[in-house]
Amino acid sequence: MRNRARITHLIWLLAGCLYFISAGSTTATTIDLNSATRDQLQTLPLTSPQVEALWQRLYFQGPLKSIYDLNDLPGFDFSTVETLRSLVRVEPPSQGDPRALRLNQIYRQISELGSDEGAGSAWSDSWADRLTDPLNVNQASAEELASLENLSPVDAVAIFTQVQSQGEIKSSRDLRTVPGLTRFGFYTARDYLVYEPSEQLQGLHGVYQFRAYNQPYFQNEEEILSLAALRNSNPDLTHKLRLNYGSHYRFGVSYHRNYGESDYYYNPGASFKIPEFKGYVGLKNQGLGPVNLESAWLGDYHVSVGQGLVVETGDFFMPRYSGYDFSKRPYGVTGDLSRTREYGFRGASAQGSWGKLGALGFLSLKDKDAVINPDGSFSGLIQMTPRQDLDLYPPILAADSVTWLDPYPGSQSPINAVREFAAGTNVQYRWAPGSHIGATFFETQYDRPLNPDIYALVDSAEYRQINDDPANSEILQSYSSWARSSLWTPAQSLRRVYGLEGRWVVKNLCFQGEVAELEDDGSPFKFGDDPKAAVFSGYAQWNSVNLLALYRHYDIGYDNPYNRGFANYQRYKGTIFEDYYYLNDPVLGSLYTNSVTPQAEDGVYLKSRIQWSRQITTQLELDNWTRLSDAQDYHRWVIKLYYRPIYPLQFNLRQKFQARAALNSFDKLFYDSRESRLSVRLLLSRRDRVEVFYAAGYTQWPPRPRFTGNTLPDGQYTSIGNAAVHNEALGITLEHHFSDRVQAQAFWGMYQGFLWTFEDTDFIVLDGEATRFWVSLASRVSDWLSVRLKYAFEDGLPITNVQARDSNSWPTQQPANQPTSAWNVTHHADVFRVQVDWFF
Repeated sequence: MRNRARITHLIWLLAGCLYFISAGSTTATTIDLNSATRDQLQTLPLTSPQVEALWQRLYFQGPLKSIYDLNDLPGFDFSTVETLRSLVRVEPPSQGDPRALRLNQIYRQISELGSDEGAGSAWSDSWADRLTDPLNVNQASAEELASLENLSPVDAVAIFTQVQSQGEIKSSRDLRTVPGLTRFGFYTARDYLVYEPSEQLQGLHGVYQFRAYNQPYFQNEEEILSLAALRNSNPDLTHKLRLNYGSHYRFGVSYHRNYGESDYYYNPGASFKIPEFKGYVGLKNQGLGPVNLESAWLGDYHVSVGQGLVVETGDFFMPRYSGYDFSKRPYGVTGDLSRTREYGFRGASAQGSWGKLGALGFLSLKDKDAVINPDGSFSGLIQMTPRQDLDLYPPILAADSVTWLDPYPGSQSPINAVREFAAGTNVQYRWAPGSHIGATFFETQYDRPLNPDIYALVDSAEYRQINDDPANSEILQSYSSWARSSLWTPAQSLRRVYGLEGRWVVKNLCFQGEVAELEDDGSPFKFGDDPKAAVFSGYAQWNSVNLLALYRHYDIGYDNPYNRGFANYQRYKGTIFEDYYYLNDPVLGSLYTNSVTPQAEDGVYLKSRIQWSRQITTQLELDNWTRLSDAQDYHRWVIKLYYRPIYPLQFNLRQKFQARAALNSFDKLFYDSRESRLSVRLLLSRRDRVEVFYAAGYTQWPPRPRFTGNTLPDGQYTSIGNAAVHNEALGITLEHHFSDRVQAQAFWGMYQGFLWTFEDTDFIVLDGEATRFWVSLASRVSDWLSVRLKYAFEDGLPITNVQARDSNSWPTQQPANQPTSAWNVTHHADVFRVQVDWFF
């Protein structure tokens, strides 16, 4: 009997263990409705209207008390609830740290902002801070709302006006019902906003980020680098620390080194070296009597005013930088820890408001990299990636082949070659919410004369190439200066720019514009007698439709290195600076390769997005413009179609048409480019997905005899018709979520020709012929620590670049003892990326 009792107890113990194991397994595999994401709800056996009803219930009314609350939702009946019973669970809301819970919700957005390295990288830190320390919607100004990522001025004014008329917005449900706020605006704004002052963070908090990767340069970039830079295997490295105390005080420091670059120091000869770091201390939203000090910064900072024509800092060119959607251009000054090094400011800046008046001002003193001429003047600022400390006019071998002669004694290194003093101000009259008119003044001064002498940069044997190409007028009309200043005693040259800018929001319309003039030899009190620039845009939006129309014009002589206005191409495109082999030193090719200012263009850009239904969305971009340097006409037309017949399945189609001199295919400058892309995305359970994409295109241009053969009528290798190059790519991406904290992605594909694509959180541009594979792993190690790892492997053929120049003969520099066919040997590339984010 005793043994039987023991056996009975053992059986019940095993049954209990199995029950708890089963319960734990069920908990792990079922979905908690109160913490489920929208994607998780889409994996349940529910129709789209049922998912929408459930999501609206959870988002606007809070957590469910039991599964039987589903019976109160439209479209749900007894059979639906019974079907869900084994797939879902309803748990009490988590009572953890509110900031940790918020970080879990916005982790993906934080990661994407942390990877941003484009024109908006300085603002990404501000947006990341807003995600972790959101803005109180009931205390925010229209200008603060308009500065949020992806939120249009129309949506910002709609929210602000509702607060002023209603008194307060109490929840996301109230936010969604704001008159004039679009669906896209609501989904954008809600992550940046809270509704009670107590929800904002107090005390000391911040984030540390470490990032390292070794993405190789393109072949055309490699050809302007020195052998020392090419052989340097140092990875691209970033350390960034941001600290916030409450909602007012900011502190930040960062260190960045480009791929293939050595470390640079403020005191290179000292035994204790200090790296060239960036840093700031800042103050936000501080009341000073009737004045609201919106922000003040000491150290490195970023400036953006109007349409970016007069002054906007940043080392990155962004094509079609409209200031809307993903190319947002907020107004003002903010601390700068971005990768920007050349076109950044260091000193003091502040902005504030008093009633309807707003103003900002800034002072900067910083050493800049520049091209030094033989006479000690400088041709212009130069951004090198990586930076290269070299002598632009090194010793040359004399005619006796023994003696070395230094034509210009000393080292004309471009590193920190000129000191720049910058000062500027913008004053606005904010006559209505979101609307203003303003005036801007900006001046830079340098401790060397500014003399952009193209003949000092081009190889003397190639001088005829300067006048052969009319596009070079963009260089020939560059700004020069020999001037003194009472503001800064060392000044030997200066550049002065004025501008008027404004914005007007009325109902669902927004009009923006800016005109600017570079003071040259005209009168400062007369507009139009000096080189000028202008950008005007009109934007209209409805709940499912938006339309942008933009016009831009830049005179060829409008040579302002801090111009970041809208353009399709960057400055010096098609000039002799792009053909680096004509220059005295290949490194001077960086003048074009890393140019961030827009090209002299005159054109109109139209963009529209229409959501026809829940299944179909289209987007259209039409851009027609003229390059003013040689009066060549261009067009770029893009059509996008997003089709989702059922939620888990989505088709994305993109078609691009781009051409130059399209009306005359015999023009030597003619080209015609077509590109088609199709991607198919299938969502699986647990937010897993499979995506397949295919891209194909070609570029066509007139035959050029020195490249394609002999054109004489002798029957030998005659070229007939235009030449073309084809590009094609095929790939598949898999994404799997091991848990809510661990996810992995993998890609395999092949490409031939030019290809741009997104890889995890990276924007990648490729050129050549290769097979590519990459895998990434993202893990929330804890509530406060996240890690992203990525490895890419590429196996392909190098691009063979033969420059025939003035003859049709083959180059004489062939690999020793190798046939010509051996040039195309397989090469391998291993690329890694590591990113660590620690919140505290």
